[in-house]
Amino acid sequence: MTNRWLFAAALAALVIASGCSLNGSGSDALPDGPSQIIHEGDRARTFDTLGQLAATAKIVVRGEVIDVREGNPITFADGSGITVTPRLLLLDVQQVLMSRSGGNQSPTTLEVNDGYWQSGEGYAREGLPWAQPGDVGVFFLTQDRDRDLNLLPTYSLVDTAGRVLFENGHAEHATSPLWAAVGSSTTPDSARVAIDRAVQDARSGRAKPVTVTICRPSVRGDENSEPVCIEE
Repeated sequence: MTNRWLFAAALAALVIASGCSLNGSGSDALPDGPSQIIHEGDRARTFDTLGQLAATAKIVVRGEVIDVREGNPITFADGSGITVTPRLLLLDVQQVLMSRSGGNQSPTTLEVNDGYWQSGEGYAREGLPWAQPGDVGVFFLTQDRDRDLNLLPTYSLVDTAGRVLFENGHAEHATSPLWAAVGSSTTPDSARVAIDRAVQDARSGRAKPVTVTICRPSVRGDENSEPVCIEE
């Protein structure tokens, strides 16, 4: 399995508690669409199969985007002074396909990070246009953590390949070798078959999770201090 080092300061742009809805909220200063791309770079995990993606996800759900919310602004902890406002999707969970969170209760809604705003511009993850209310799809999610590595109530995609939206007879997803294995043209039916197979492989143990080591400085604000790390 592949291990990569992720510092909490680098993840801070994508983990935040929820704020207010953009529908009728008066937040007209924020653009409706992205103009900039978030490049994953060394922060991305490497997956070989959709099964690995499912095995690594905290939860895999089918759901509908019912609202877009403006998260509370946060400032990077690296001294740069950069502040971002997360863009959060409110997802109505229609079906939990797989969960590693334990417990018997399934969530009815989830808040999912979908890019952010910075300095009046919208940012989207590479290959992932912003989802909009009414979009229906399958989401491979991991639970966010704060700068101290505590779990937050929000979620993010495990990988850019971890979102498939179904619309007008098409299955829309980011360009990825994981989906290229499904075929040159992914239909809703072929996507569902591939997702079902991935979930089955994860549940049976045939597919193993890709672990990552996440670290934070032991002294807040001092990136050179001894790191405190967890593996997930």
